[in-house]
Amino acid sequence: MAKALVREKPMTLGVIQGGKQDEPQIKPAGKPPKGGDWLRELGHGTRFVCHPKNTVGCWLDQFGIAFILDECILLAKTEGMGMSMGWVDSKIFSMQYRLVAILPEPDAEAGKDGHNSPRPTDGKDND
Repeated sequence: MAKALVREKPMTLGVIQGGKQDEPQIKPAGKPPKGGDWLRELGHGTRFVCHPKNTVGCWLDQFGIAFILDECILLAKTEGMGMSMGWVDSKIFSMQYRLVAILPEPDAEAGKDGHNSPRPTDGKDND
């Protein structure tokens, strides 16, 4: 019986925490959306991970789409604990980077400012 349940829907964090089944996230696994300008196909607020083409290494770059104009797109790039922003030509960017994955939306249970609620300091599980 347990095998039948696994085949129906995979366990997700939402199910484990007693919530509803999480919607599946788009994970293109390196295959960009159709067309050579894959960045233009992503929507505002999309966060994604990509790898520079013509380079060897294990490190990936994380970006988020901050603003979209007809001529260019404003990307936010995560760098360590900070972030930098810059305008890019989506066609050139799409030729220079290989899309690895689209990141899931921030946790729906996060606070109003998009951050998770802090743990209480008076809890018994704090050492």
